[in-house]
Amino acid sequence: MRITQNNIHLFLLEKGILDAKSMVDGDYSLTSSQTRNIIYKITRQHHKSLFVKQLNSFDTNNTYVLQKDATCLWLIKNDPSYANLSQHVPEYFGFDPEKQVLITEFIADAANMEDYSRAQQGVWKEAILEKLSTILATYHFPMSRELRNSRSVQFFPRQIPWIMYVGEPSTSHQNQQVAALGQNPVVDAVKGNEEFIKVLKGAKDYWVRSSLIHGDIKGMNFLIRHQDKEEELKIIDWEIADIGDPIWDVAGIFAGIITNHLIYSSKYASAAFTPVPGINIQDLEPIWKSIDFFWQGYAEKVADQFDAEVISLEKALKYTGVRLIQTAIEYNMMMPTLQPNAIKILQASYALLKNIPSTLSKLS
Repeated sequence: MRITQNNIHLFLLEKGILDAKSMVDGDYSLTSSQTRNIIYKITRQHHKSLFVKQLNSFDTNNTYVLQKDATCLWLIKNDPSYANLSQHVPEYFGFDPEKQVLITEFIADAANMEDYSRAQQGVWKEAILEKLSTILATYHFPMSRELRNSRSVQFFPRQIPWIMYVGEPSTSHQNQQVAALGQNPVVDAVKGNEEFIKVLKGAKDYWVRSSLIHGDIKGMNFLIRHQDKEEELKIIDWEIADIGDPIWDVAGIFAGIITNHLIYSSKYASAAFTPVPGINIQDLEPIWKSIDFFWQGYAEKVADQFDAEVISLEKALKYTGVRLIQTAIEYNMMMPTLQPNAIKILQASYALLKNIPSTLSKLS
């Protein structure tokens, strides 16, 4: 039986997640929406609200990523190692593998960080950056042998992100994911540019598999709400999580800061992407303070957990250049030609990768 708007209450009653009294008392309102998943949002006044996600299509990839999301949330809720992270994640209520339904807490009065960025003209203030560094530090730590060998952790594939292979000829699974994008104008622009390929080289050689990583850190995957005159953040959507390099998540924050600066400023005109960038490294000067503030807070929190080679600012900048290419792809999705925002992001990626030594000198 698939879950529908007519029978979802019966499903939740059977699971013990919803009680009949709250329905009888009228403490229950339901809305639904549909994208690649079917989403039900159940708002309650006297109990935690519920977010129910059901697959639209039960193909292999969709079921895998939903099960990975559920596995992460179960691990965060049940393993004491992640007790500090659990307060920064919507509560996990359960997963039905037969019906492919995931139930978590719905935070009705929250917005995602992308909408927040738009309202703030792209600026993430220091209080937000401090909270982001705290959240990442709660799950960036070397796993114990017992945790690594646990059944839940064995579910993760331990793969290097596919975007790391964008400039390399390879028959690997990750490179096949790049090829699956088809004639993507962002990928074509990178692969058709020898100078870009040259500065991309070697990024994946830094990779270590040392901790749980979210894998898709960006504004859309954080919820923000005002709580007691402060902003409260929650991290969501663990579908691309893995056992990997924690600095890949850091690169997601850096890439978000850079992208916001480019997108919400009218300073940068778009031109066709060429080996000579329309955006120079000097154009990114306004964002180094934010990047440095986040990095100092994060590095201090995890310094006792990792060797200096793992927590490396140079590596973070290299990964950020790669992560910006992925961001450009996301901004250009389903478009036959390079779009203005994707061009600016690609230009920033090239400028950063070409100037890592001089950038390091600007950061403490």
